Amino acid sequence: MTNILNYLTWRGDLPFSSRHPFNSVDDLILARFSYLPFRKIKLARRETIATVAQKMCSLPASDFCLPNDQALIKCLADSARFRNLKVFYFIDHHDSSTERQFTAIAIRLSIRQIYASFMGTDSTITGWKEDLNFSFMENTPAQLDGVKYIHRLAWRYPLSNLRLGGHSKGGNLAIYAALENPQSIQRRILSVSNYDGPGFNEKIIQGRHDWRMLKRVTSFITQGSVFGRLLHHPERQVVVHSNGKGIWQHDIYTWEVDGDHFVSTQSTRRSNIIDAATTKWISRASMSERRLMTDCIYRLVSSASPDQTIDITSSAATWLKKAPAMVATFAKLPASERKVFNDLLKRFAKAYYETLKSSYASSSLKLQNHKNHKNH
Repeated sequence: MTNILNYLTWRGDLPFSSRHPFNSVDDLILARFSYLPFRKIKLARRETIATVAQKMCSLPASDFCLPNDQALIKCLADSARFRNLKVFYFIDHHDSSTERQFTAIAIRLSIRQIYASFMGTDSTITGWKEDLNFSFMENTPAQLDGVKYIHRLAWRYPLSNLRLGGHSKGGNLAIYAALENPQSIQRRILSVSNYDGPGFNEKIIQGRHDWRMLKRVTSFITQGSVFGRLLHHPERQVVVHSNGKGIWQHDIYTWEVDGDHFVSTQSTRRSNIIDAATTKWISRASMSERRLMTDCIYRLVSSASPDQTIDITSSAATWLKKAPAMVATFAKLPASERKVFNDLLKRFAKAYYETLKSSYASSSLKLQNHKNHKNH
């Protein structure tokens, strides 16, 4: 399987030009760029991807979110396509008291184009809590930070057009920033890319009239995507083939690349069922119930994570070790909250069963119709 690292090795010697224009694989690479450990280095006023790589090469592997991120910055530094691109306007906000985690950086693609890269959720519980807040809040602190970031970027560089992108929560922030900025800025936004990031709750989507902007928005999800199908997605979606299993498909280094584009496929039946069941479940829950559920999950996970970090891809054994602390915390919750929490879990089980039953009934009907058609 070939991924973005192979792409950089094979096609990284091709500078951006009319013959080799900016493409969706380049877009994903720069969307991931904001995950690199900029907090660990000192950025000068004039930096390029090559000079950033020089500063990061001495950092330990533990400073990088994923092992492949370390390989990514090395490949970018060796790439004629990327190494001389200017890097600037790094913003990093983290505040657990306001449940806020926001990181963004800009990359100049050409004299007239700038790419704004929004980082997704980090390993902090605060970051994951903000993700859950999407289900009931009309906006989160990070979304508002994203709007301000693009507004200031556009104001500072009035002659430049913009491309916005992000992975996971970063993709959501990119879309929100585009939709919530004035039309004078929207007209300068060439594209917005969301890589396996969640959508929006129904309050944000209802009554919107900026469909012209949405035509420039694309969400890329994998065949078994879970995160990228959460909540409402009014934008166009493209399904990319991943060689990962389950939630590990969220890792962009498992996404398959063919030349200068992704290998496309269709969503799996399991992904469709989970999406339909989750959508049904959330739509039946009130905003106050969603808030209570989110707060309960936050308290349970926090009690089992003294360092206030979380890795959702941890093994089942790791989560089993955390179970006693979470059970003890749950027992201490007010009886009224435990009742709502348990009721919501039962409702999810019901929604999943209904969706599963409907899916199999539909498949059986299609199979029967196919047999009848063959007999005739």
